[in-house]
Order: sequence, then structure tokens, then C-alpha cells
Amino acid sequence: DKSVGVFAPLSSPLAAIHKRLKDTFDPAGIFNPQRMYNGL
Repeated sequence: DKSVGVFAPLSSPLAAIHKRLKDTFDPAGIFNPQRMYNGL
């Protein structure tokens, strides 16, 4: 069940860094969408 996430939630600053990295390396969002964190 991916709705609860696999890892502990990230703090807001860390989530922003993860999002920027994901957007940079996977702009189409095709590599494991929502796998590690909801919204990434």
C-alpha cells in the first residue's frame, strides 16, 4: 500500500530538496512515481 509511504515523512526543507532533485533527474516522473514519498 503506497498511500502511507515507505519511509518516514521528510521535513519541509528536505522535501523541497528531494523534489528539486527528482524534477531535475526525472522531469517526466516515470521512475518509481510515489515510491519513496507521496508527491515525489
